[in-house]
Amino acid sequence: YRVTSTMLIEHMFDCPDGRHFAGNAPRAPIYAPSMQSGLGQLRDDGTTLLVTREIRWFHRGILPVAISDWFAALDGDHYEEKRTDHYDVAAANRGAGVKYRDATHMDSKFLLSRRADLDLPGPFVGSVDDWVKISSPIADETDIAASQFLAVDKEMGTIAVWLTSDRVAGCEIELVSIQTGGTDAWSICLETFGPPELRADAFQLGMRALADAPRPAVDLTSEANYGYPSWIASLALAG
Repeated sequence: YRVTSTMLIEHMFDCPDGRHFAGNAPRAPIYAPSMQSGLGQLRDDGTTLLVTREIRWFHRGILPVAISDWFAALDGDHYEEKRTDHYDVAAANRGAGVKYRDATHMDSKFLLSRRADLDLPGPFVGSVDDWVKISSPIADETDIAASQFLAVDKEMGTIAVWLTSDRVAGCEIELVSIQTGGTDAWSICLETFGPPELRADAFQLGMRALADAPRPAVDLTSEANYGYPSWIASLALAG
């Protein structure tokens, strides 16, 4: 699902209260990386818009101890979070990420471009994508329709590596353990934060940090490479 500037304007101003609008296009806000950088706050209600560069790999089963121990030993600033996100299955089937994040924000994620021109270091193979993300706070009483959304429980570890000395830009390396509807999975992701014009350098910084660190055997190739929208859509199809 590709986004245009016109769609972004419609999203920002045609759905001002942050509620999900069910229509042909997902029109509800998204995940801002923990550093709250990028283009910053766009509305008085705390809505933010970000442009990020990302790559993600998924694996079935419970997160191996060897992988979590390896991740814990990586250099960088470590953060931990446990939460439940509810994903809009219909949006995922169209290639967009729309979710309620931990019952506090509504996040919308749209693909800007797929960067087939980028070479990845070491054994890493996969699609590098640029995304635009919009995130808005939601009211406490917001009702999440169980039939439309898939609940995904996450235990997340994030490492921030900084591109700039003022900590405005950099890359997050994420390891997450996932459980949904009896299905266990885990995922590794790199995601940039900060001004969009710095995302190329920030992404390379994150990839170098991952490539230079000794690690246990793990498949980070194209067979395991896809984002949350594709993963959510595959679960819905299998179910």
